Amino acid sequence: MEAEPYRAVRAVSSFGTRVMIESLKNQKIKDLIKLRDGKHRRRMQRFLLEGDRETDRAIRNGIQVLEIYACKASLGELGKSLVEKNPDLVTWVSPAVFEKIALRDSTGGLCSVGQPRYAYLDDLPRENLFLIVAEGLEKPGNLGAILRTADGAGADGLVLLDETADLYNPNCIRASLGAAFSVPVIRSRHQEFLDFCQQHKVQLVTASPHSDSFYYGLDLKSSAAIVLGSEAHGLSGFWESHGTAVKIPMLGVCDSLNVSVSAAILAYEVRRQRS
Repeated sequence: MEAEPYRAVRAVSSFGTRVMIESLKNQKIKDLIKLRDGKHRRRMQRFLLEGDRETDRAIRNGIQVLEIYACKASLGELGKSLVEKNPDLVTWVSPAVFEKIALRDSTGGLCSVGQPRYAYLDDLPRENLFLIVAEGLEKPGNLGAILRTADGAGADGLVLLDETADLYNPNCIRASLGAAFSVPVIRSRHQEFLDFCQQHKVQLVTASPHSDSFYYGLDLKSSAAIVLGSEAHGLSGFWESHGTAVKIPMLGVCDSLNVSVSAAILAYEVRRQRS
């Protein structure tokens, strides 16, 4: 069935008169919902932000927000402020349409569309560098949790190798609590990243349950990059001849922690040593 032509009514609110979309079949709404799909996000170079807090943090950290969708019935104070400051970006939608757009409840009555942004290795500082590196990470929730740790521990960036998890998946953005926008994220190839580390004397620290050395025995006061592997397979064979392998003590039947928990332990060891 073809999408309905633009169907709207005039909505009068304290923010003035705006066009409101009421039809679930509106093509603009259908295009918005398609942004849940990773391939469509990459093709369109757009991503969906679910929530007033996420939208606010994206804007504050320089992400270009292209559109804002607001529902008057559930709009919170932060959402009202965003609408007032960005009136030209706002499209009003009915509660039924907003429910279709947002998968979660705690959005503050606001969603938006942003333009993806990545950093580059050349953007990074050259002294006392602190990086977290994720190789082949698969779950967006883990990627978001690692970004939250990177933000909290003061990492200079997160490097993605063999990128699988989508930085702009709504689950990643939600789990990161906005750190997806505050932490520089770099996509790189293995050899390119290794060359960068060797050129700038960045110590490579690889997390492996098979290491004979515990993480707290390593001097991390100088430039360092903590390298973590995928949830299912750990680090690839590339790292067997590169970096210093360390492990986290495991006293029970399990041989490893969730990758985001491991990232937090190692990242805060860097922060502890540099305090």
